[in-house]
Amino acid sequence: RPNIFVLTMLGHTTVVKAQLAAFPQLLHSKGPHGLTLLHHAQRGGELAAELLEHISRLGLTETKLALP
Repeated sequence: RPNIFVLTMLGHTTVVKAQLAAFPQLLHSKGPHGLTLLHHAQRGGELAAELLEHISRLGLTETKLALP
């Protein structure tokens, strides 16, 4: 089931940028296992290169957040 983390890793730039514009708090969301959008963009390689740059420009620096 696609979510913002999967879409980021697969390089669905238009969809992810629209979601982040509409819901900026998603930038700091914890994905599976506490992994961030930045981590997923890094793992997406060339497909996610534009999103990696965009997410970095928005100020996300963490690749993993602590789980409760």
